[in-house]
Amino acid sequence: MRSCSTMPEPDDRGDDSQGRAMKAHFVESQDERAHRLSDTVRRAIAGRAFAGAEAARVEMPAAAPELASRIAANLEAAAPGTARPVIEGVAAEIARTGSGLAASLLRRDTEVADLSARDLSYMEAVIRVWDRPAWFVRGDAPVPPQAVSSDAEAFWVALIAHATAMLRDTCGRVGCILKQEDGARTPIGTAWMIGDHTIVTNAHVALHLAHRRLNLPPADPRDRWRLRHGIAGLFDPAFENRAGAGAPISISDVLYVEASQDPDIAIFRLDREAAAPAPLALALADAGPAIDTNLFVVGHPIADANDDPNVKIVFGRLDGTKRFSPGRLTARLSPSVVSHDCSTTNGSSGSPVVDFATMQAIGLHYFGKPGERNEAVLFAALAEHPAVVRSLAGDWLV
Repeated sequence: MRSCSTMPEPDDRGDDSQGRAMKAHFVESQDERAHRLSDTVRRAIAGRAFAGAEAARVEMPAAAPELASRIAANLEAAAPGTARPVIEGVAAEIARTGSGLAASLLRRDTEVADLSARDLSYMEAVIRVWDRPAWFVRGDAPVPPQAVSSDAEAFWVALIAHATAMLRDTCGRVGCILKQEDGARTPIGTAWMIGDHTIVTNAHVALHLAHRRLNLPPADPRDRWRLRHGIAGLFDPAFENRAGAGAPISISDVLYVEASQDPDIAIFRLDREAAAPAPLALALADAGPAIDTNLFVVGHPIADANDDPNVKIVFGRLDGTKRFSPGRLTARLSPSVVSHDCSTTNGSSGSPVVDFATMQAIGLHYFGKPGERNEAVLFAALAEHPAVVRSLAGDWLV
């Protein structure tokens, strides 16, 4: 995702590393965003979120007070020094305005073209809080709220309850990538097990730890990519909220970085002397998943560099600890790229996009946050990609 970090100066061995800021391959226009949100509202409200109320008579979600309370809790966690009455007032306005617009769209009193950028922002925040949560993970298990406030939330809680053991197994194979420099450790993104002591993440995340040495031979088996000097990389599958000190695994080498970031993929090797989780299964079938497939993303979101208020509304305080975000596959943007509506932001880059039914990773998330369309590279389109083939076979030859 976008980063405020600056690139180190190239050393005297030559370095052509690109910027670390993620770019959407399919930039969403304001009109596309409006129609996407409108469709999401109609499906969410009609299907689950407003269950028990006649669509034509809906004014606000039945759980609007609970919605405002959750928004307030997230805002307070993100900005703990703000006066409580101010936070409650802002949360109430967002809940009232966003849910009111959603109901108005459902009744067709409001058209998509009538919505301002502020309207869209409030409405998307409300949708994500009630229907696309980002729950903490503790002990490798998602932690939903004790009080379920809507049928939409109950739907995800039921799926989690049905697959608790498999979810623990899946979440345990995902970890935070930490950059250690001058004694300080900083979360920079997400990675997960793709092979024996081998992790996959995004190329734009990899640039924090690796650079390309132009003075090496063009036939170099790693395409001249090497770990940066003076920076250590760590992979921590236990980087969770309220967790004690974990035992992160050292990243020992860089095996592959897609310089073009298309697809946005990179592979690192972990210290072979350390115990590492088993690989996560990949969905490599030709067809790929269908639209509306139930999915989830496990990642390590970090604070938004642009101080986006929508990020605070949805996530609250962001410290890089593990989150579980359910959602659905929403579109096929190209033969190799899909969009999904799981809640993500900075630091989610490199997360697996997992099919709830099969527990296989169908994609590698690389772009998106509240207010922007998520994008992920589809593994069914990467079945023959050298990074995937070599990772699964374990024959990197370096």
